[in-house]
Amino acid sequence: MPQPPRTSELSPDVSPRSEKWILPATIFFGLYAVCRTFYSIYSLYRDSILAHDLRVQYEPWLLLIHRDTAASALHTLTYLPHTWILLTPLYALGWSTAESLWFVINFLLHLYIWHGISNLACLRRDQRWLFLSLYFSLESVGLTIALGNPVVACMAATVAAYSASTPGRSGIFLALAAIKHSIVYPVYFKLLLERSKKVLFPIVFIGASLLAAMWWARIGPADLLAGLHNGTAQVNIWMHETQSVSLVPVAEKLLGGIGGPALVQAVVWSLWGVLFWITMKIRDNLGQLVALLLIGLLPMHHRSYDLIVAAPLVAFLIRRDCLLAACLVTLPLCGLWDTFCHHFQKQHPFLAACNQVYYQVVIFTLFSITVAVSRKIQIPSAGGVTSPAP
Repeated sequence: MPQPPRTSELSPDVSPRSEKWILPATIFFGLYAVCRTFYSIYSLYRDSILAHDLRVQYEPWLLLIHRDTAASALHTLTYLPHTWILLTPLYALGWSTAESLWFVINFLLHLYIWHGISNLACLRRDQRWLFLSLYFSLESVGLTIALGNPVVACMAATVAAYSASTPGRSGIFLALAAIKHSIVYPVYFKLLLERSKKVLFPIVFIGASLLAAMWWARIGPADLLAGLHNGTAQVNIWMHETQSVSLVPVAEKLLGGIGGPALVQAVVWSLWGVLFWITMKIRDNLGQLVALLLIGLLPMHHRSYDLIVAAPLVAFLIRRDCLLAACLVTLPLCGLWDTFCHHFQKQHPFLAACNQVYYQVVIFTLFSITVAVSRKIQIPSAGGVTSPAP
């Protein structure tokens, strides 16, 4: 099967008018990025929740490594056992060391994500600096560094998988990306439909980890299913207690309790199927990756910091000489809305209502931009004549 053309083969040169705005935009967003990142880290430090997400996984890992308590770790599965296996080299160092080291690793992974996406988009040097300033302006960057959320490792491994030169290396990185499977599952599904060998090793690794955990904990399939059910119930509680970017709470309000949870899930996953079908029509590698990661946020519980997956769209727009669009796309993700609502939504109920659907609207808007820009890319035809991507 022919591979979609790389972004570098399709992108125009930067126009002189856009080029003169690169330096001012880089300086402006660079200053904001420094302030935003340090503020996010400081605010979590002040609230004593640094490395919170890393600790959430550390506690069941402690139970899992002891065979007598391993079954308790699998009683409520919000993450699958392979996540704990991937984190074992870090946790084995002890909590204090793991916390400090993961903070540094997360920062370095963000730098790798910026570098890897820049290479995928084939950005020039001045464009890379602009993308760096826009990338670190995202609220997700500071929050994920401070919280220690696995989404950073997942995103970095996904970028590495798309950059890998061989299917074997790509498969290894995809297995690492499964550290947060709720982010990368659309990529897996796409590769399964294409019967790609890249997904073989990750699936074997996830399955083997699951079977090994069951054997170690001395539990059967029924106990595992119960653990998955309990994990789903816990995620649903989080979805309603925190501000989720998932479509599920919105669908529940729109349907007004008609049909119960089963109908809500059917509607949400049906919509996801339509969006996935649209995504598969995108011929550009980077554009398709952006769309896959964005739609993956909708059916499951995710927080606003998971919108780090929108970062490739910024680079995609920069390379397409859409500098204004790249800056505008960054604004709804840089934390200004959250700060504004935090101060004023109690006095204005309308703001609180808008806040309940804000990120869902943002995701659909970003997805629409991705599809629209991708369709304007000229795809070389077999006869050498360019034609728009379908």
